[in-house]
Amino acid sequence: MEKLKKLLTKKILITFLFSHLVLLFLGGLFVTAGILAVFIASGDSENEGCPVNLTEEVAASSIEDQGKEKNAEEIYRYLTETEGATPQGATGVMGTMEFESHFDPTAENPSSGAYGLAQWLGSRKDALKAFAVKEKQEMSDLGTQLAFLSQELDDPAYKKAKKALKSSDISKAQKEWLLWYEGLSEDSSQWFLGQRNAMAKDWYAKFSTSDPAVSSAIENAAEDQSNATDCNKESPETGESDGNILKTAKSLTGYFHYSQPKRKKFGSVQAPDKNGFADCSSFVWLVLAKAGYKTPENVEWFTGSMSADAQGKKQYLTTISPKKGKAGDVIIVNQGSGAGNDGHTAILAESWHGLETKIIEQGGMQKQGVGEGQVDLSFGYLLKGGDLSIARPIKK
Repeated sequence: MEKLKKLLTKKILITFLFSHLVLLFLGGLFVTAGILAVFIASGDSENEGCPVNLTEEVAASSIEDQGKEKNAEEIYRYLTETEGATPQGATGVMGTMEFESHFDPTAENPSSGAYGLAQWLGSRKDALKAFAVKEKQEMSDLGTQLAFLSQELDDPAYKKAKKALKSSDISKAQKEWLLWYEGLSEDSSQWFLGQRNAMAKDWYAKFSTSDPAVSSAIENAAEDQSNATDCNKESPETGESDGNILKTAKSLTGYFHYSQPKRKKFGSVQAPDKNGFADCSSFVWLVLAKAGYKTPENVEWFTGSMSADAQGKKQYLTTISPKKGKAGDVIIVNQGSGAGNDGHTAILAESWHGLETKIIEQGGMQKQGVGEGQVDLSFGYLLKGGDLSIARPIKK
């Protein structure tokens, strides 16, 4: 019996010692891990530790679509930091990219099927899809498309386009990218250099003097036009919307045949030809010119350039919050380039109250002649991913 007691006592003692050794070992691991965690979290005063780098790695492979302004930030940052672009080179590229897709990674041309930021088409679109599958990301992911862009730039075929990123001239960078990345060196009819350069220069003005991540202009910009902030206050030249614009638009009800090629053949501003021709943007131009507002000479605008002006230089139009939209204001929606069938514009026939707001338009719902339409029915597919602006005309 005594022998059994000693044996049990010995076993208990061994078990006790073993369990404590295990606890001490685990405790050491936890302490070590804790020390490492504190060390990693503290980092040095310049870099604020490793978590920042880890976040950037994730952002480089997957970037959520956050709307035009925030997407522009990400694109500028990617081009300057990952591709080593100059501010002029990066914004030159962005001028072309905005014209193509308005920085919408889900933009898809309903006619050609061109897709994404750079409107990839055919075999390049297929390559983007395969790249996304390989990376286990969605084809529509902003970061995935930027990474795919980098992969394409490593191809010798795009050597000249890559040089555009290092340019010190915005317009030159924009054109070089257009020719050698977009592949339009043989088709000058698609260049639209004026519109693309205007967009590029607007982004340079925003990004060249400050870090886009903390730029107050970008922070305050409306990601969703329906929630626009006070940054879109009307300028002194615009004041309240003028009912004379709506009166002029309605006076042309039943006028014109719809035609893009003959869009300027509507007769004179003073005496329009009822049997003449116009498209949506030339009709709006005529209404504003006839009502005494600033317009570019010789009807030199379309929905893409109208939107760019309203959001940029504000020579003829200035964006306002949709909730401030009144009868006589202009609605513009672009998808892709904003040219041809990629955009539509009209005159508001009443105060803005959402997609059921009535409009006066040429085209849209109108099979023939100027008439009344409704935003959701007239703009249709353009509203899905399109860039919607409510703009107030500027008086002479």
